[in-house]
Amino acid sequence: MNILITTHQLANFAGSELYTFQLAKGLSEAGHRVTVYSRYVDVFESLFALEKIHLVMDLNEVKKKHFDVAHVQHNITALEVRQLFPEVPIFFLSHSGVAFLEHVPLIDVNISLYGAVSEYVKASLKKQGVLKRNVVVVNNLIDEKLFSSVQSINDVPKQAVIISNRIDSQTESRIEKACKKLGIKLKKVGARFESVPNEELPQIINDADIVFSLGRGVMEAMMCGRVPFILDFKGGDGMVTPQTYSHLESCHFNGTLRGQKFTVAQIVKEIREKYSVANGKDLQRRTVRRYGTSYGVHRLVKLYKKTIALNQPKEIDQQLINYIVTTVHVTRLHTFSRSEAKGLREYFSDVRAGWKHSLKTFRKKTKGQVSGVVTRGVVRFRSV
Repeated sequence: MNILITTHQLANFAGSELYTFQLAKGLSEAGHRVTVYSRYVDVFESLFALEKIHLVMDLNEVKKKHFDVAHVQHNITALEVRQLFPEVPIFFLSHSGVAFLEHVPLIDVNISLYGAVSEYVKASLKKQGVLKRNVVVVNNLIDEKLFSSVQSINDVPKQAVIISNRIDSQTESRIEKACKKLGIKLKKVGARFESVPNEELPQIINDADIVFSLGRGVMEAMMCGRVPFILDFKGGDGMVTPQTYSHLESCHFNGTLRGQKFTVAQIVKEIREKYSVANGKDLQRRTVRRYGTSYGVHRLVKLYKKTIALNQPKEIDQQLINYIVTTVHVTRLHTFSRSEAKGLREYFSDVRAGWKHSLKTFRKKTKGQVSGVVTRGVVRFRSV
């Protein structure tokens, strides 16, 4: 198959970026032709080049190519894809029920099938108006060759690591104090501490007995046979055990089931009661079966074929799409000159602010035929 994969940014070693790379690599290794589009590329450019995967930062570069299917992530890129490829079947994957870019596109762009990385995200898509029958749960992809156990964990934990890009200082301090009480040596990696290339992360995980993280970091820890403690800037759900695995998996191990702000004493108690070598081995077996790239890519190809079969020609308001995409591009140009100095998080805040600013102009442009509502920083458009 000839497959287009899109994502808004490949800025750092974070969830959707790593997923995109692993997906493209897995599909390419399975013999498919892959093109990846992202407007903002940083650390991943050399990795895609190394794997000889075609990466573009301007979708116009490939507008004359034929794609059998588009695997789209992020609502803005869905609009960009539909602008240049009016008939390509779209599979839209959402990684979060909260983040602005993960919400369904602002207008109907004829998406054939939706994917959600967890039951929690699936429920969020349903709340946004997507029919239940059009949503499938798609597990994350972890390279089982890269993330594997090279040594057993200790009977009593001696080493731990925090893997986080956004952990707050208060949670970090509590983890430090808890580890000190237990005689555990603590290492910290991620954007707030020490950024490490993805290929070096498995060894860092294997050097630890306990991994403090959430989402993808938790899955990678379990792939390596480590015992994860779900705790980060959102709070957390504690240590993963065989008994709690399915329940915690329902929200993608993102720490939102309880969202508990653990005290030092509670962290110590959790580790003493739930850490064990047996748990590490059990969690590894479950995770390899469910999140290994080989199985995941095979299933996605089946879903792509289903997407193609479901695709039906539909009249799309191309003028409206052109207007929205142009607004996004102008907003990007307006904020890009400041993005390097301000940092990407502030930059994306500017992009959201740009949508709000353009809403009045948009209403005038459509002469009342379309109205827009800003909710939690997201602009929703609807015909009236």
